[in-house]
Amino acid sequence: MCLLWKDGSTSWEQLRDLKHGFPVQTAKYAISRGLQEEMAFCWWAKHTVKKKERNLKAVRTCYLKHTHKFGLRLPKSVEEAYEIDQEMGSDYWHRAIIKEMKIMQWLSS
Repeated sequence: MCLLWKDGSTSWEQLRDLKHGFPVQTAKYAISRGLQEEMAFCWWAKHTVKKKERNLKAVRTCYLKHTHKFGLRLPKSVEEAYEIDQEMGSDYWHRAIIKEMKIMQWLSS
């Protein structure tokens, strides 16, 4: 498949590499272009999208059950993260939020 990258360049990539590295995006592309009945996608594309939805549901369920990790209370929102920092007298979650925001900014540029 020919890919158009964020920097505007294009390259031809093996379908097997795309299925392995970007399975959901490749499956959604195939379905949106009506390729799901083609030999390379018929057994795989719909299953991959359904599997993604099941995995997201499982992660959400598991996430809500976990309240602590490595002895630290896990916040469910930014506000709760700042409350935990105030209770502990630290800036652990504040630093984590800043770090995450920098990473997201770097990824989007």
